[in-house]
Amino acid sequence: MPRSSFLILCSLFVMFLSAGLAVAEDTSGKTNNSSIDNSQTEDTSKKSDKTSNAKDSELLDITAESVEFERTKNMMIATGQAIAKRGNETLRADFMTINTETYDVYAEGNVSYESGSEMWVGDKLRYNFKTGSGDFGSFKAFFEPFYLTADTSHQLPKGHLELNNATVTTCEGEKPVVYLKSKRVLVVPGVRVYAKHVTLLVKGVPIFYSPIWEQNIGSRNFISFTPGFSSKMHAFLLTDFNYRLSRHFEASTHFDVRTRRGFGLGQDIMWSETGNVTELSTERFMGVSDRNFWDLHEDPDAKREYKEAKDEAWFGDLILYGLLDNWPDEGKEQDYEIDKERYRIRFYHNHSFDERNYGMVQLNYLSDPKIIEHFFRKEYKASPEPENYLSLVHSAEKFTLSLMFQQRLNDFYTSIDKLPELTLDVMRQQILDSNFYYEGEHSAGFLKKEWEKNEKDEEDYSLFRFHSENMLYYSTKQLGFLNLIPRAGYHGTYYSKTKDKEETSTIVQLFSNDDPDAQPVLTTNIVSRVIEQGSVFRSVPELGIEASFKAFKVWDTHPGSFINDLRHIVRPYVDYTYMPEPNALKDELFQFDEIDELDKLNEIKIGVENKLQTRRDKRYDLINLDTWTTYRFDPADDQEDFGHIGFDLKSRPLDDVYIRISGFFNQYETRIESLSSRLDIYHTRTYYNLEHIYRHDNKNLLVASAGFTPHVNWKFGGEIRYDLEDSELEQYAITVQRVLDCVTVKAGFEWLDDDYGFWFQFWFTEFPKGRLDISL
Repeated sequence: MPRSSFLILCSLFVMFLSAGLAVAEDTSGKTNNSSIDNSQTEDTSKKSDKTSNAKDSELLDITAESVEFERTKNMMIATGQAIAKRGNETLRADFMTINTETYDVYAEGNVSYESGSEMWVGDKLRYNFKTGSGDFGSFKAFFEPFYLTADTSHQLPKGHLELNNATVTTCEGEKPVVYLKSKRVLVVPGVRVYAKHVTLLVKGVPIFYSPIWEQNIGSRNFISFTPGFSSKMHAFLLTDFNYRLSRHFEASTHFDVRTRRGFGLGQDIMWSETGNVTELSTERFMGVSDRNFWDLHEDPDAKREYKEAKDEAWFGDLILYGLLDNWPDEGKEQDYEIDKERYRIRFYHNHSFDERNYGMVQLNYLSDPKIIEHFFRKEYKASPEPENYLSLVHSAEKFTLSLMFQQRLNDFYTSIDKLPELTLDVMRQQILDSNFYYEGEHSAGFLKKEWEKNEKDEEDYSLFRFHSENMLYYSTKQLGFLNLIPRAGYHGTYYSKTKDKEETSTIVQLFSNDDPDAQPVLTTNIVSRVIEQGSVFRSVPELGIEASFKAFKVWDTHPGSFINDLRHIVRPYVDYTYMPEPNALKDELFQFDEIDELDKLNEIKIGVENKLQTRRDKRYDLINLDTWTTYRFDPADDQEDFGHIGFDLKSRPLDDVYIRISGFFNQYETRIESLSSRLDIYHTRTYYNLEHIYRHDNKNLLVASAGFTPHVNWKFGGEIRYDLEDSELEQYAITVQRVLDCVTVKAGFEWLDDDYGFWFQFWFTEFPKGRLDISL
């Protein structure tokens, strides 16, 4: 730039300093740059206020082919590829007028406005860069992930956008497949969209109406449809309509139609501290990984973890569901009569008061014992008999204190009630600076066992029980390599009641109806009943010692992708336990849990653990095998001297390959008593699970599932369950998922025992899929 032009520029800058304007003089054929800074006109006494508001102090930069300034009107006129920038806001147009005091801007011709990832395009715009409000008129805009069009629009303070006669969709293009029409829409960019009088249209055909709709970015789909057919439901349509009640509360309404069963209506309400909860508690505890889109298996390293205080300080839900079932018994004889009016009520809440204290409450009330199995199959697999409890927990560094209330609400389940029970769990910890360690568990509570109402031969019982388990360990190392840990302990338990059995014998004569002359046959009927006795304090001392050592060898290998040196670790161990016969035998005690089953014990566990490790980005256990057996010094009449040989193998030979094999071998009968084997392979586009479950004279089941994603828009999956004992196919299923621009469609078919069905599910691709339990 010539020296004279530079001097002119400096002069103009000084001249217009009071107005906060710096203008570069127009030269033909060159772009002009201008900056508006009103903060310089403020009194210096307001400097601290100006500094506290960063946005007010930001410059408004103007770039255009031609820039003119009318000082008397404090008006700047920009013509030709005009651009106005302030912070993350950018406005482009063919023509602009800018008020240098108020920051009011009028733009016309090929107007576009950008703020972060949001963009608006139109013909005219009035906007104030200070207040963030403006009149956008009719326009088309993209506010991630929504494409919006409206007849008229206004930007309100704080960046909120008000639209009239608007269309909202996540589909690109002039003619979206699925879209929403609303008379009034309020958009909070990057946060949520709120609308009134909303109609959902598919290819121009209205299919759903709602007086209000609110969609949080990242929340579950506004609506999800699942039509299908099954032999037990016949044709059905399941819907999931999600909406927000307030910042912390979100709701989901279900209108379900099953032509064979009838109509169902459900209402879910979820709440959380942040308002970002995306799943019900029944889904959270299923242990299901979204990596497997069939949702039947879990990734061993991607299990859903329950985090009381890390993600949400408090969260919960209320689930209500009811239906008039036209076929409640499903054509089978049921243990309990099932009425046509079926329902469920579930309440769950988790509250972390601070880092150390939290509480949980769960209540389930059901119309009958089959409603969860019939209509919420996934939930039933995870929890066949839902519990009711209130738990308060204090978790300290060295102990955990908990108070548990547990009460049965459904009399068709057998349950153990705790009214209440207080438990103190003391973790193993060193005593001062010695080699002694202490560990203990103490509990006291009123317990009651309630049998299901069909158990006519059993009687409920209740009592007060106090239990104290104390263990003292002494950790030593002998000969420089041998770990010896002797221990001594005491189990003391007080029972307010004990029991005794009283048997009554009756001799009965049986006569034959076929031969009147035959002699009668005498038989003895024995009837036993439980008689309550007085209190007792059971004492069970315990002595034991554990010995183990480790040995290892390292093989140096050439660096590679999978093997970088090998280390073999072997750890032989023995663990001896002696407990004399208690002064109160378990047959004399009312049974609630494993505390009441304590009995004499004199045995030694002998085992060896082998590990084969390598290094990649971290240490990997290629093989981790634990093998053991137990020798009994005083076996019972129905026991052998040695217990079965147990084994537990864990292996991760590759980053995405997991192997787990465990079971018991009966060396006396030369047979496997039980075996559980599982192979999991997870890759970016594929997964494969193979599981074998074997129990001698009971079960021999093979389960396999697989998934394949050949393209980002396609997914395929399937599962089979095959009974090897009966050579019978128990279950098979297949799914196909296709992403169609803004809508995802998923189809599935499943055959299980005497039931089969197929279904389709639709949801907006940009939002997490609503989970509908199809009950197949």
